[in-house]
Amino acid sequence: MGQVTKSILKFFVSLIFALALAAAITFWITGDVSVDLGGEEPPTAFVPEQSTKENSSEDSKSLEEVSKDSNEKLANKTKIKTGDPMGIVKLEKMQFIYLGVENPISVDIPGVDPKSYKLIVEGCRVYGGEGRYSLVADKIGNAKLTVAAEGIKPFSYEFKVVRLPNPVPALGGGPNKSGGTIGKGEFKAQPGIAASYLQHFEFDAKCSMQGFQLKRISKGGNVETVINKGARYTNDAKNLVNKAKPGDTYIYDKVKAICPGDAAGRKLPSIVFLIK
Repeated sequence: MGQVTKSILKFFVSLIFALALAAAITFWITGDVSVDLGGEEPPTAFVPEQSTKENSSEDSKSLEEVSKDSNEKLANKTKIKTGDPMGIVKLEKMQFIYLGVENPISVDIPGVDPKSYKLIVEGCRVYGGEGRYSLVADKIGNAKLTVAAEGIKPFSYEFKVVRLPNPVPALGGGPNKSGGTIGKGEFKAQPGIAASYLQHFEFDAKCSMQGFQLKRISKGGNVETVINKGARYTNDAKNLVNKAKPGDTYIYDKVKAICPGDAAGRKLPSIVFLIK
């Protein structure tokens, strides 16, 4: 029995040595230490087949389309969920609101009936409806406009409220009579001066003339002055105008007018005429 046992052990040692030698040779040749002992093959990792350039482009395009569709659906879903209407509020004439006059404004919310629009404005009065409105501001500062409508979440805008610019004093209210050389007859025919806006000014704003000082400097250097209240000549001012002769100079200064939204009159530039 002892001899048989030794023979068996010797056989197994030789077998193990042979297997180890085979594994070493296989690794040296292929770099793979596995030895086929029979049975099923071990599972291998999945390696995707590389696509051709055409397939790659087609897959990419398909992916972009899917992504775009998904984003659109998400945007629509978010829009409905949050009530964000992406509405447009636009001042029709300027980028701010002028004090005391009607400022046209439009509101557009895609997909929403304008009849359901509701405007709430802090610092302004609102007129109009169905997407077309006018705002009249009562004080300088900021006006907050909130828009609400059926099926949307209210959204707000802020606008700056500013004073109207200064009007231009003009003889007789004419746009081209704000100083310079003028004929004696034409000068005497004017009823007074007015505070007017230039023709390109888009707002229908009318300022009221409070008064001015009229000074005549004769060709010989004699100076006469009268104070005039209002826009039209008083009797004293008209008498001074009727003295006009070629070479005389007439100066309108200390001119004051009050414009829409003004709490008090504003001082305007002087105008000067040389009689020819």
